Amino acid sequence: MGCITCGTNYSVNLEAISSTGHKSECTYRGFSSSACCPTGVKLYRRTNNSLRVFWRSSGPLVNSNTVGLYGTGANYTCMAPTGSMYCDIQEDTCGDVYTVVVAP
Repeated sequence: MGCITCGTNYSVNLEAISSTGHKSECTYRGFSSSACCPTGVKLYRRTNNSLRVFWRSSGPLVNSNTVGLYGTGANYTCMAPTGSMYCDIQEDTCGDVYTVVVAP
C-alpha cells in the first residue's frame, strides 16, 4: 500500500482471487490514519513566570494537542483546544530545565 498521510480518511478496496479462480471484492470506507504530530516545537518565557509552548501543524487542525513539560523540579500539562497551535503554562519553578512534549 505504501505510505499514507497522517490525519486523512481513506477507503480501501480489496479483490481476492482464490487458486480456483473465484473472486471476492470488499470495500471498507472510513479507514483513518493517525493524527498528525506537531513540528517545530518551541518554548518561550513570558511575564510572571509564564511559559508558552508553540508548534506548527503538519496536517489538518482537527485534533487537540496535549502539552507536557517535564522538569527536574516540577511537571506541567496543558490541553490546547482544537485548532490551537500554542498552550500557556503558569510555571512555579523558575530556572528549571524542561523536556517538552506535544502530542495529539
